[in-house]
Amino acid sequence: MSCKTYICNPTTLGVLGFIIMIFIVRYQKSLNKIFGGTKDCALCYNWQGGSLSNWQGTHFLLFMIGGIICPDNFKTFLFMGILWEIIELTIEYQEKRNEKHTLCKHTNNCSNITMSKSEFWKAYFGKTKSDSLYYCSQGFYGQLLDVTCNSLGYLLGIYLHKHVFWT
Repeated sequence: MSCKTYICNPTTLGVLGFIIMIFIVRYQKSLNKIFGGTKDCALCYNWQGGSLSNWQGTHFLLFMIGGIICPDNFKTFLFMGILWEIIELTIEYQEKRNEKHTLCKHTNNCSNITMSKSEFWKAYFGKTKSDSLYYCSQGFYGQLLDVTCNSLGYLLGIYLHKHVFWT
């Protein structure tokens, strides 16, 4: 089995993705200082209540690297990206509903902002203004931007794989 075949195996990709996710969640407070989050960022744009920030640049780069290394696994990478956004939404919902969850305790980034279910979903879908949706890029449209950056990064990675690295 070649190195590329081993790395691009969906099981291996899932394990690597899980390790990256744990690293990001565990060190997200420090990483947010580096990337700026939605404040103090080089690239910030609010769209329909969602936020485009430096974090989407990390999405783009990570998926671009994935496209370069594993150009034939778009569905796997897309699935992993969407799964990650669902995990972020779950964390956000639990935190804003003031439900205790393990990740909040381990990252030391527990918010003291609480919302009712209806307030949360209105803020998430951009019906009301809220700057407190941290994990999910300020809401549904922010998460849609995340998945779009993932896909564009992966497609650029495929292009680079075919035309630059392995011509």
